[in-house]
Amino acid sequence: MARDRERADANMNHYTPREKETETLRIEAQPRRYFLLDRDGVINRRNSIGHAKSWDEFEFLPRVLDALRLLAVNHYAGIVISRQARASDGLSSSTEIDTITRRFLLEVALSGGHIAQVYYCRHREENGCECYNSNTGLIAQASADHGFLPEEAHFVSERELDLQAAQEAGCPCIRIQRDAFLQTPISCAEQARYRVASNLYEAAEQILASSQVREGEYAAFQSR
Repeated sequence: MARDRERADANMNHYTPREKETETLRIEAQPRRYFLLDRDGVINRRNSIGHAKSWDEFEFLPRVLDALRLLAVNHYAGIVISRQARASDGLSSSTEIDTITRRFLLEVALSGGHIAQVYYCRHREENGCECYNSNTGLIAQASADHGFLPEEAHFVSERELDLQAAQEAGCPCIRIQRDAFLQTPISCAEQARYRVASNLYEAAEQILASSQVREGEYAAFQSR
């Protein structure tokens, strides 16, 4: 985490104040696209109990800040959609979760990334809440709040249940699997469900590549 923070400072110091202002205006002037991502296991490392109970335990995974900056400079804003039910279990207070959120959003911004909003499901899975319902859940809420179509917003997670919910909502999905490069090639049926990436940076590259393919197809259609 210390290395990531040093990199964030280096990114900020790379520009003069005037260059920072110009770059900010340039990015804000561009059409904004969105991608959706889980938090634990995608942005930060899971510890022995699966999550950070405080900011001191929060650790960015390798290349996460680089990935978010790469997407931001290509006019993508991230939206975090994540299960954080531990407040209801008494493992962390809502205040602690909110503190972690504010701190990691600041680090992302200092590194040049952009996360537009964070949506948390704070209910236990067995309680049967509507947060991951494909029609009325958090993805549908984010889509309405930010004006994007789910089929145009990739969802990145390592959790099978969350990937299934996102797929039902219409999102193309990328599963984070740390040892993906060691695995045998997945079947065509599995590949049709969602892509696989070893980390968020690889997922970012896939999102950008997919965007270029769609733009190429649209250009070809327009030229007919």
